[in-house]
Amino acid sequence: MTIELQDALVTEEGRPVLLRVRLCDIERQRKDGFVATFSMPAFSQDVCFRLGCSREAAEALLEIYEEEPMAVLMIHEFAIVDMIDEVSRAVFELKVLRSDDDAEQHGLAIGTPVAFGTLIDFVFVEAH
Repeated sequence: MTIELQDALVTEEGRPVLLRVRLCDIERQRKDGFVATFSMPAFSQDVCFRLGCSREAAEALLEIYEEEPMAVLMIHEFAIVDMIDEVSRAVFELKVLRSDDDAEQHGLAIGTPVAFGTLIDFVFVEAH
């Protein structure tokens, strides 16, 4: 449940969180901002982490990405320290119109949980 992730990741005291995750993407935001996206397997599905980071952190992550083959990145993880501000899920309402009888069917699609925050530090962890 999203509320359990919120309770575990968003602390009232503003404590950083230590996690083991896999790197998914790095993107440039605005003029000098960067966002690193990580994923972490959690019980029945992955949790996505979209973390703002410095240029130096983005460049260091890219350097590891460029040095390691994709197969290695899929099994190795990063230990990250971050501050999480928010955890949410996208919820989509689906409406299906059938032309044969003009009947409508409704449903909901619930997306992957996404945690938003700031990357403080990281280290590449190789499997042994």
